[in-house]
Amino acid sequence: MADRTFSPGDPALPTSGILVGSGGGFTQVYEDFALQADGQIKKIRYMTLDGGPIPADFVVTGTGKLDGQIISGFQAKLVQIRFWNLQLDPPLSDTFHYLVAIDPQRGLHFVLWGPEAPDRIAQLKALYDEIVDRAGGAVQTAP
Repeated sequence: MADRTFSPGDPALPTSGILVGSGGGFTQVYEDFALQADGQIKKIRYMTLDGGPIPADFVVTGTGKLDGQIISGFQAKLVQIRFWNLQLDPPLSDTFHYLVAIDPQRGLHFVLWGPEAPDRIAQLKALYDEIVDRAGGAVQTAP
């Protein structure tokens, strides 16, 4: 069963914004996009054996920028789908996806899901895919 934790102040976690990522499995390697509210993006890679947090020795594999309005739009969609109220059972798989949102008024909330994710999070999975596509298209690989 999957076990990850995210807390305010974790290395690489935006102070206000969104973190999306996936990983786990045998290697316990994770790849994330950290999107700050101002549009700055870092693509990071790391290993964590204890379920989190993001370790201080994470590697930045790329950086980029989106218009801050796009990030605001993602945050508005999270509010619309009632993300801060969404609670799921931990994934049964040891590989999974996650979305972490950090908002000054609402705090930090995250959701993990695996291949067996319920149909009721279809909107969340679609938003996750949209964020990954936009962030991936904006990031330039680090030298």
